[in-house]
Amino acid sequence: MLISIRDPSRGRRALSPRVSRRARPLHTKIEFSRRKTGGETAFDPVDPVLIGEHGIPPLMATHYTAGAAFAQKVRALAGRPETQARDVFDLDLLLRGGHPGPRKIRISRLDVDEARENAVSMDFDAFKGQVLAFLPLDQQRAFGTPEAWKALVNRVVGALEGLAS
Repeated sequence: MLISIRDPSRGRRALSPRVSRRARPLHTKIEFSRRKTGGETAFDPVDPVLIGEHGIPPLMATHYTAGAAFAQKVRALAGRPETQARDVFDLDLLLRGGHPGPRKIRISRLDVDEARENAVSMDFDAFKGQVLAFLPLDQQRAFGTPEAWKALVNRVVGALEGLAS
């Protein structure tokens, strides 16, 4: 396994291991942040299926709780200078994973309204270029139509409307 450590910038360090499995190397990146968390965190084992796919031995990591990740993504969707389709996709991923959104974490009404507006403004072409091309083939097939994108956006907008009420 080859590991490169990049110079820290903005409080981040990135390890870029190249794992050789069979004849084809797998590339992955793990980022570590030294910034203040700004939300609830947990220290848990990484999903064995995920690390197994990449030949990584079991490990524990600090991560945002689902509620904190949801709140952070809503704020990102509301506040980025340029709206990113990945924020909408990530919110939907959290929702589909059974995480209904933050229960104890506060999100301002203004952020919820901005996030909802920005989610609706994202078109399928932006999603295709920013997210779809980087998904595994089975997910590309599942999300690779304008109708699938519209359904995804509608799930996120519905969840955001639930937060606003």
